[in-house]
Amino acid sequence: MDVHSQASAVVRRTIGGGTQGNLSSLDGRSLNADTFPMGVSEELRALADVVDRLAAKFPGMSREHIEDVVQQEHSLLDAGRVRAFIPVLVEHAARDRLSG
Repeated sequence: MDVHSQASAVVRRTIGGGTQGNLSSLDGRSLNADTFPMGVSEELRALADVVDRLAAKFPGMSREHIEDVVQQEHSLLDAGRVRAFIPVLVEHAARDRLSG
């Protein structure tokens, strides 16, 4: 499993725990955002920030629901090779879904 696939597999747990949380990888190793290469680490932190911003914007919705929407939107874009804009695109799509 490549590093982006591994990151995608744990993104739900990362954004759920915020940028401070520890993760468990698929093989049981202890992971945190710093375990991944810089690009993936930054993407995971950015997604955690997306959840934080959306939770503040939609206080009537459960954080878990917001995390689910962000994870779903992220999974739709996860196959992309250019990673720089994925958090922004995820935030826009998740915000649109949560608003409507």
